[in-house]
Amino acid sequence: KLLRYVNSAYFSIPQGIDSIRHACTMLGLDRVRICVTLLLLAEFESKPFELMLNALSRARMCQLLVNGSSADATHRFFTVGLFSLLDAYLNRSLEDLLGEIPLSEEVRQAILDQSGPAGLALKTAIACERGEWGALQGTGQDLIELQRMHYAALNWTREVAKVLEDDLA
Repeated sequence: KLLRYVNSAYFSIPQGIDSIRHACTMLGLDRVRICVTLLLLAEFESKPFELMLNALSRARMCQLLVNGSSADATHRFFTVGLFSLLDAYLNRSLEDLLGEIPLSEEVRQAILDQSGPAGLALKTAIACERGEWGALQGTGQDLIELQRMHYAALNWTREVAKVLEDDLA
């Protein structure tokens, strides 16, 4: 499934990827890890597909909110958004789940307490998904830019959903 996913039109890679090693070389280990996580979340048949879409949209919004262009920060913010709904998937508290996953303390606190830069991004992403624009006033963030990023995150999520739905069909 991973090879079908990374060879889909979504990634637009001109040459075919024929192994996990090749995927890691072409896309990078972090991006392959995210793809595997998405495929695993899509397999939860007992949970609505929309839950995964919500997690994806939240993850993408957090990623768009990264200040600077560090690949490490981009992946960290994405992970914060994606894992913020892990409790809904596994019917356990986030605190218990995050205690079992090898994550940095920064990521753990961002998810649990919405603290630090990644936590602020998560808090902002949640406000945007709920349409709580008033809660974002006075934060120093440009509301028009936040709305633009939110719509971009939703559009990205729709594109990923098409690929995942085709793969799951």
